[in-house]
Amino acid sequence: MNRILCTLSLSVLLASASAAADFTEVCGALSDGAAVRVALLDGTTREGRVAGWDGVRLSLVQQDGATASCLEGDASALWLRERRTAGGVKAGALTGGIAGSLGMAGLLILFNAMDDDGIDDRAAVMLMLVGTGTGAGIGALVGGVTGSSLPKWELLWARPDWPAAGGGSAASRPLRTGGVELLLGSGTSGDDGGPGKDGLAVGLRWRSELSPRWTVALDYAHFDAREPERLGPGGMFWYASDTACHLLGALLQANLTTGAVRPYVVGSLGGYWWREDFLGGGLGGGVEADFGPHVAGRLEYRRHGNIQRLSGIDPTLTSVMAGVTLAW
Repeated sequence: MNRILCTLSLSVLLASASAAADFTEVCGALSDGAAVRVALLDGTTREGRVAGWDGVRLSLVQQDGATASCLEGDASALWLRERRTAGGVKAGALTGGIAGSLGMAGLLILFNAMDDDGIDDRAAVMLMLVGTGTGAGIGALVGGVTGSSLPKWELLWARPDWPAAGGGSAASRPLRTGGVELLLGSGTSGDDGGPGKDGLAVGLRWRSELSPRWTVALDYAHFDAREPERLGPGGMFWYASDTACHLLGALLQANLTTGAVRPYVVGSLGGYWWREDFLGGGLGGGVEADFGPHVAGRLEYRRHGNIQRLSGIDPTLTSVMAGVTLAW
């Protein structure tokens, strides 16, 4: 009987030693900044970015900037967060390329039907290439940002016979991967020396958090601010009634701190559909604050302009917007 008990005890010790060794190897292979989830034997779960491994203790930086540590003897399972960026880029490029080629083909068919001379074969091929390439590029951008905001947790290690492979319980301070944001505010149009005109501004963003300091987003906004028109050199200004501005592009946010309240700077690039269509950009900043694990708010200022013509009296647009983010 004693021999049986000794054998069982030795088996348990060997299993524990093997589990610890596996955990040590896994943690030693993790790079600093990797996003991980650790389930503990007490039933709690922690998420954070790896800040160091000393052979016994795994140090993590959580979403709000607080630090946490996990001893190898307290852990029951460990996951690594992976993003679907590559898959999103491929799927988006394929879908966008097909849509662009079909759309351009439809336009060519319509133009040839309306014009007796039509378009010669060489020009048609070039237009098809442009349509396909443009669609693939836009699709890759949209797919990449969307895919990077959708996390996939890969189980790297689990204690033998521990039922933790299902993903563990929800973390009290979950890492954010992405989110959807709605913004409301005011947009003011004007130019150098010209008057401004206010209007309602509405924005919608799909966000992907690359790290605690860097976030990219697909950015759409509608500004009711009307564009001023000058009646001749030195003349008076008037405002057209059909000059609401639409913006569609990409945005990069850089947080200056990583706490619960974060000042940040922001830059954007995209297409502007106003009285004339142009490639434009925006620069600004704001403050973002956490209201809960999955809710954040912001107040943001941006100045927009036409980067195709950086001189002259081209109209500019400034926006002040408040927003709320639903994050995951």
